[in-house]
Amino acid sequence: MFGPTNVARFIELERKAQRASVRSSSKSAGISEGRWRQIAKGYQQVTKDVKAPVNAPVETLGRMATAVGIKADRLRKFPYTDDNESILGNAVADWLAAREPVRRNGPAFPGSYEDPDYLENIENWASELEERVEELEQRLSKLESEPDYTKMGDPSEYGLAASKGEPHIAPDELPHET
Repeated sequence: MFGPTNVARFIELERKAQRASVRSSSKSAGISEGRWRQIAKGYQQVTKDVKAPVNAPVETLGRMATAVGIKADRLRKFPYTDDNESILGNAVADWLAAREPVRRNGPAFPGSYEDPDYLENIENWASELEERVEELEQRLSKLESEPDYTKMGDPSEYGLAASKGEPHIAPDELPHET
């Protein structure tokens, strides 16, 4: 059936290890308790007999990780089971890293305007930052792309709410058909 992503599973294990309640953790993350539980389980109950998969966006997973005190480096070291999980974990880690406070013992660019390399160093840093942002956007676009439904198998196995040909359903094909 459906299950949580490894990132969501890791966050939930950390919450439990800290003995933090879903109520306090979800409040800290800025989401409802119900949404937290859905993400932690990997599905939502649509009707008594129908469940739908739940995959949280990177920002929500990042806020959940922050709520339980997970840092970016811990997410990067997590042993993911496949490439999609690894991409998601690294995207959440990037989101966390971008929000962690920068700790410096002085100015970001020591030196002065009299130094001929000073402005060049700043420009190089800005260029590197722009490249990192583009790389992150590319990785996020992979996450936002259509999932691969070809591996889903028989739709009745997943308790889909509707089947092709039902009179009250639009004439679209099921997502796993090509």
